[in-house]
Amino acid sequence: MELPGTSLAAEHVDVLWTNLVTRAASPQMRDHALRWFESLLATHGTRGAIVNVAEHLFSVHVCKLDLTALTEVGFSTFRYTMKFVNCKLQWFQEFYTIDGHIETRVQNFSLVGTDELWHIAVAASNDSVAKQANAFLNVLVQNLAPELQSRMQEKREEYISTCMQHVLDAYSKLQEAGISRPESLQCEKRVCRCIQMLRSFLVQYEHQRLSAGFGPVVNQHGRRQGSDTISLRLQLFGHRGEPVVIRVLSTVMLQFVRVEAGKAFQEQPWMLRLIARGTELKEDNKTVAELRLRDGDTVHVTRRLTEGTALEKSVPMELTSEPVEAAEQDDCDPHLVLSCKYFEDLFRMLNSKPRIASQVWDLLMVLPTNQPMLEAMTSLNASWAEQLHSQSSYKVLYSLQIIERIIPSSEGDAWKHKFVQGGGLAELLRVFTLPEVLPSPESIETYACLALLLKLLYIIMLEPAQDSNLRPFTSTEWPGGEQVCIDAFVHRLMHVMSSSAARESTQQTSPHNHDAMDGLDSVREEVVQGAMRLLTSCAVINTAVLSHMYTFDGIRQWIIDTLILNHGAGNRQAIVRGLQQLTWHPDVGWHSQFGAGLNEMGDATHSLVHPNVFFLESMLPLIRSIPAGSTECAEFFSFLNDLLARTERLCSISSTSSADSANNTAAPATPLAHLGAVLAPKLDEVAHAVVEDMKQRPTLEMRNSSKEDEMLFGCLKTVQSLITLRPSLKEPLGCGPARAGEALREGEREEEGVDGKEVDQGLLHFVFHQCLFDVSTSGDAQSSRCLPKCKTARTRGAAFDLLLALVKECPAGYSRLLGLLLQKHSKRELRAMHLYRPWQMDKAQCGYVGLRNLGATCYMNSLLQQLFFQPEFRSSILKVPVSEEGKSNSLMYQLQALFGYLQESEKQFYETKELCQAYKDYDGKPVNTSQQMDVDEYFNMLFDKLDDALKGTEQEGLLKQCFGGTFVNQIICRDPVRIGDTWYGEDKPFKSEREEHFFTLQLEVKHKRNILESLNLFVEGEVLEGDNKYYCEEANVMVDAVKRVCIKTLPATLILHLKRFEFDFDFMKKVKVNDSCEFPSSLNMEPYTLAGIERREEAAAEAIREGMDPAKAVELLECPADCEYELVGVLVHTGTADCGHYYSYIKERSTHGADG
Repeated sequence: MELPGTSLAAEHVDVLWTNLVTRAASPQMRDHALRWFESLLATHGTRGAIVNVAEHLFSVHVCKLDLTALTEVGFSTFRYTMKFVNCKLQWFQEFYTIDGHIETRVQNFSLVGTDELWHIAVAASNDSVAKQANAFLNVLVQNLAPELQSRMQEKREEYISTCMQHVLDAYSKLQEAGISRPESLQCEKRVCRCIQMLRSFLVQYEHQRLSAGFGPVVNQHGRRQGSDTISLRLQLFGHRGEPVVIRVLSTVMLQFVRVEAGKAFQEQPWMLRLIARGTELKEDNKTVAELRLRDGDTVHVTRRLTEGTALEKSVPMELTSEPVEAAEQDDCDPHLVLSCKYFEDLFRMLNSKPRIASQVWDLLMVLPTNQPMLEAMTSLNASWAEQLHSQSSYKVLYSLQIIERIIPSSEGDAWKHKFVQGGGLAELLRVFTLPEVLPSPESIETYACLALLLKLLYIIMLEPAQDSNLRPFTSTEWPGGEQVCIDAFVHRLMHVMSSSAARESTQQTSPHNHDAMDGLDSVREEVVQGAMRLLTSCAVINTAVLSHMYTFDGIRQWIIDTLILNHGAGNRQAIVRGLQQLTWHPDVGWHSQFGAGLNEMGDATHSLVHPNVFFLESMLPLIRSIPAGSTECAEFFSFLNDLLARTERLCSISSTSSADSANNTAAPATPLAHLGAVLAPKLDEVAHAVVEDMKQRPTLEMRNSSKEDEMLFGCLKTVQSLITLRPSLKEPLGCGPARAGEALREGEREEEGVDGKEVDQGLLHFVFHQCLFDVSTSGDAQSSRCLPKCKTARTRGAAFDLLLALVKECPAGYSRLLGLLLQKHSKRELRAMHLYRPWQMDKAQCGYVGLRNLGATCYMNSLLQQLFFQPEFRSSILKVPVSEEGKSNSLMYQLQALFGYLQESEKQFYETKELCQAYKDYDGKPVNTSQQMDVDEYFNMLFDKLDDALKGTEQEGLLKQCFGGTFVNQIICRDPVRIGDTWYGEDKPFKSEREEHFFTLQLEVKHKRNILESLNLFVEGEVLEGDNKYYCEEANVMVDAVKRVCIKTLPATLILHLKRFEFDFDFMKKVKVNDSCEFPSSLNMEPYTLAGIERREEAAAEAIREGMDPAKAVELLECPADCEYELVGVLVHTGTADCGHYYSYIKERSTHGADG
């Protein structure tokens, strides 16, 4: 094909295609053949042989492929041959620009293969192929030659029309009755794919327009929503000066921010890189909101080291951030074309399946707002019931977005008034209060509807207008009329908050735009916060809202859902802020309209219960229902303590009012006059219950962990607030019922009561000992969660505050606490020493215990830490039975003690002195802690002693089970030999084998780049020949042979010893080999096993018999996964052969429990 003058005829192409493609044995072979045909056209040396039949190849063969089943290779061939044929006809041109980028020019509308390309884009089963076809279509439509630019509008309309025709055909078929499921899925896929094609077409058009410096396209509906003005701080990277602050709309594209940065720092925009939140911002066609830039964010600006691409260089220096209104836009804008001709069709599809509806919604968001709907709503001629009632959440959301757009206009207040008078607000309230109007599935569009609806209700009902008489909601007026009762509205608000807040985050694929809506959880948060803002504002204006809140069915469950089970911290904080606004008012007279609920005779009062009292009574019983370990209860306790503090103020207000009433017989008593008497028994009961609950709950805080026990902290603070409000509780709670009124005598035992029985020592004893000063004992199963209960600074601070509150103005409590302190200080212990720093002896924050170096015992410590982190070995060692006699000299007992301390201790390190005394060398002497030792030598001695200690126990085979493997020493005869009646030859050589157990592999590192080379040397073996021939005893003859060592059985944990020390016979001393030797993080040992070596020898022999390359045959063999090892530890020596230091790197395994 490369010979000059070679030319293929059509018949030759037909034969090649039939045999290579049509009759291909497999899809892979077909792809190889298609790639070969493409290479004929793409390669300069072979192009001449096929150029004359290229059109025949494309139209007769390539276009007749099964285009729906086309693979990526197949489409690559289709695309290249289509380009080649049209280039030959001079209908298509592709060339390189000066900066090396490819430019495309279409010079004829009737390109060969266009219909087939459309078919691939719409119907291809492979999504990647469809996307590539769609991208190629966009290139053909958007890049017309200069002489065809006048017909650009015609081409764009044709593209839109073709796409929409495919959409409507597939959608119509989808609505037919009796359509099969496969056909339904195929039609749904076609609709979605064509909608995506339209959207990508519009995005490409917009990018080209911006690149040409024409500014944004027509005002898109989606970009009008939430178009807030935000401030961005432009900071030159590495520059300490003040940042440049720019204010932009959240809907402007990043391209505009880049231009502003260029102006600020006197640089070309395309020469700047923008970085925010650790990520470079590259997508200039995305908006600031889509990039999740927030008000006040800092955007770091740095200059590129190299010039930008042609696309980046197309960013103009002057660019307006304001979109063009629809009336000012020329008619050729494809956004307007699609909106004017096909909006009704697209809007109707929002009632379709979720996948189609979400794709259509994304398309509608980039189109201008529908003018008929906008004009009808602006002029208030729309039927609100028709606009706001739909089975599709998307349709309702679209109408709400138009209302949101109208309100900020210059006549917003007047329009709102007319909107209310025309029944629009009543209809919004009806939509909100009827659950069946808004669908219930957990989807972003549903919650987006709720969030926007709540926002609009707040704006229309409550935002102050220039004329205060225009506000529809007052203390006496309710705009819902007879259709929507105020109690239904309030209960619906609370139900929405409860159901939205209590649901856990679900990582489902959202039908809405994730970037724009910031995920399902974010929209739920908007719903909860919007509902709380609306409820709070209504309640402040009209106290009837409070009475309806009180009658909400399941008010306590509502509190649990919103403040305890709510996983969103922002939600909980918004709820608390709203409730705080409800429960307290700075005007003292405001509180006079509420009562305490009961008078001192226990009779119900007729006044509305004060919200502070109501929520206090509702929340106090819920403390004991909070699950242990809850991390979401901080706001609950914060608000509860605020209520208790405000209750004290309310009691003082009521006392003052009662005194005034007593002095002035004409003045009526305040409804809150009996508040203290009403609440006292309830507060006392709750205080005792909370204290008992604290005592029963498990210890959750862990040493060296920043995770706090929010429940414990909240209970401590609540009890402190309760005794502040009820001082009479201090003595019975603090000293306990058995010691109330008694002072603790010095030296008296607290653990025993009358007749030696345990008694309730009171809250002081509990907080002092269990919360603050008790320490763990050896019997604790999990020492990290043992006493004291308070381990973090925050909870310990709360415990100390409670102690001070208990003894303040309480002589009995003061005496009791003083006795506890004297008891601690009466003993001569370490805490009385000068410069005593117990926290310096605590376990490190990583949670692991070290081994103290006694001088030169680093070799031992580093090895023992590696062994401890072998879970199976550690667990088995701890289970070995040890005789009670002579434990101090028992190596096994001392090793168990060491492992036990490493696992359970809360100290920083463990002393190995006793282990060193129990470990005896071959001369019976203990470890010399000031003398260094080779760690390999120590390892072998240790395992010998452990092997002896394990004999006769259930763990006798532990070392072999965990670390033991088997060598096989082989001598393979290369010459034919006869043994008995059997001849051994080249195909079946005689092998002499001897097995040997091992715990470590000794590997050479001198002149080895990595351990793979060391392992290859280990199993390489040596040839015995010539004077060094091997005497085969079985055959009684001298033969040439190969002597080698290979691994027969691999251990569970493989230990490789890199031989770093050797004896230098020139200098007659021990030296260290410092050659670099790399090791991987994972290692497959199968090539070095007996089975692996024999498998490779057989593959090489087979390849030689078939005339193939044996080395390549061996390379193609796959290693089995069961021989794969993962690196878990490295024991390192630094220094020389005479002196140095050992230390270990150990991979962290899963958390170990009490059983090891």
